[in-house]
This record gives sequence, C-alpha cells and structure tokens, in this order.
Amino acid sequence: MAPQLRALGCRSLTVDNGMEFASHRDLARELHAAVYFAAPGCPWQRGTNEQHNGLLRWWLPQGTDSATVSVARLQQIMDDLNHRPRKQLGWRTPAELMAALMAARSAPRGGRCEHAEPAADQLSQP
Repeated sequence: MAPQLRALGCRSLTVDNGMEFASHRDLARELHAAVYFAAPGCPWQRGTNEQHNGLLRWWLPQGTDSATVSVARLQQIMDDLNHRPRKQLGWRTPAELMAALMAARSAPRGGRCEHAEPAADQLSQP
C-alpha cells in the first residue's frame, strides 16, 4: 500500500496512540511522509477517522462481533463508503477521485491523460 500512497502524494498521516502504530517510524520511512499522533482524548484531531467510524456504525452497530461479519459484507460496506459523495470533495466520491488520480499518475510523460487531476482545493479539508 505504501507505493500507492506515495504515488498519490501522501505527505502526512495523523494516527491514534494504538499499538497498531508501534512501527510508525517504518511507516514514515516507507511513505516518505510525516506521521503525527493525536493527543490522547482528542478524537477531533483525527476528524476523518472519527467520521468514518460513525458511518461504519450505521452498518455495524456498537457491540457487533467482528468475527460474525463476512469478508463479502466488509467489501460491500467498503464499496458503499467509497462511492458515497462527500461535500469536502465537491460532491464527488472517493472512488471517482482515486480513479482520476491514478489515471493522471499513470499517463505517459508528455502525454495527456483522459481524466484531469482533481484540483488541490478539491482534495483538502475545509
């Protein structure tokens, strides 16, 4: 996944203080990006993450046993989230923007790609 994130210009990540990020230095080195930690008890510092946690609760209510959720169901939820229009993306979907970015990045040098790369202001948070 690191090569894809690097190709998209990932410059930083803000993560929580969980053990899953114990190798944050390796991640930062692999991505060529800074890794920041949210302060304990300050979930608003990871706003996108918290927003998605709330959306996931629509499909998987609090207390759902993750062992009972099939891979097919998780794929369906992921597809639903990636095809959900977002105000911060100019009402485009993450899937649309990812496709446009990947097409722009893979276009031959000196040539034109079929999809225009999204403007920086369409990708940034308000």
